[in-house]
Amino acid sequence: MKDFFPGHGGLTINVKDNIMFIEASGPWNLEYFTELHGALIEASKKLDIKHYGVYLQLVGQAVTVEGGLEIHSAFVKKSGVKAMAVDFSRCDTTVISEVLFQKTYSLAEINFQFFDTPESAKTWLNQQLA
Repeated sequence: MKDFFPGHGGLTINVKDNIMFIEASGPWNLEYFTELHGALIEASKKLDIKHYGVYLQLVGQAVTVEGGLEIHSAFVKKSGVKAMAVDFSRCDTTVISEVLFQKTYSLAEINFQFFDTPESAKTWLNQQLA
């Protein structure tokens, strides 16, 4: 079935040293998650899928329409990611976004941590992958 609306939100993905670096800006609609998941699958081809981490930097309004993060949680749960560091240093909606992402990654049953500086997030992520 074709989506009715284009994905709303920004996304940049880079891979280096078996870490997927993601910059995601919101707000996001449901269609965004279809695009996001396709981009994540493509980027994962550059990783050792059995031992990798994700550094996620949230930018702007990191919120979604109802159901978006539940869809994402199910996807992440199947990803096999060893650890995920979430950087809120550029997020405009930190309080509500932390609640949303806490629920998302707890449901996905992955190792994650929230940070307010890129340096602390990257340090923790590297320790988890060591």
